[in-house]
Amino acid sequence: MIIPSRCTLLRGHTSSVCCLLVNWELRRVVSAGLMDGLRLWTLDSRQCLSQVSPAEGPLGPAETRVICCDVDWQHEKAVTGSGSGLLALWDLNLLKVLWRRDGHGHGVHAVSLQPGGQRCLSATESSVCIWDQAGELQCRIPGVYEQACLVLDWQSLWLFCASDAVWLYDMQELKEAKVLCELRGEHGVSLSCGAVEWPHAIHL
Repeated sequence: MIIPSRCTLLRGHTSSVCCLLVNWELRRVVSAGLMDGLRLWTLDSRQCLSQVSPAEGPLGPAETRVICCDVDWQHEKAVTGSGSGLLALWDLNLLKVLWRRDGHGHGVHAVSLQPGGQRCLSATESSVCIWDQAGELQCRIPGVYEQACLVLDWQSLWLFCASDAVWLYDMQELKEAKVLCELRGEHGVSLSCGAVEWPHAIHL
C-alpha cells in the first residue's frame, strides 16, 4: 500500500476502528475499536494519550466492544453504544464510566451527546431513547430506525435519518416521532453516511 507523504497514521488498535471523532481545534481524536475499546489521541505527536481495553481498566469486554460513539469535547465526556444493546457514558479525563444502561433489547447503532452533557440519545432498530445526565430514561420513542445514519439537532429535536431514503423527524413531543419529510432517489441507492447543516436545513 502506498501512503501519501502527508498522511498521518495513528497506530495502536488491534481490531477494526468502527468510529472516529476529531476536534481540529484541540488537535484531539477519539477512536473506538470494535474489540479493543476507546482511545484518546493527540494529532501533534500522533500518540495515544489514554485507552481502556477489554483486558484492563474499569470496563468489561461487553462495554468496550462499541460500534458507535459521540463526544462532548468541552466537558470531556463520551457516550458509546454496543451491538449487545449497552449504552455507556465515559469521563475521558478520569478514564472511567459514569454510568451504563442495557435496557434497549436491541443493539445500539447510533448515539448522540448533547453539548454540555445534559442529555444523550441512543437509537436501536425499534426505538429512540433520550437519557438525562444521570442515566435516567426520559423517554422512549417507538418507530423503525434501521437507518445507516442518524443526526440529531438538540436545539430543535429534529432527527435526520438516511438509508435507502432520507427522513426528517420531529421529536419535540417526546412521545412519538412526527415525519416532517421523506425523500427517495430515482435509483434506490442505499446511503451509508450523511451530514446536516442545521441552521440552513441542508443535508449531504
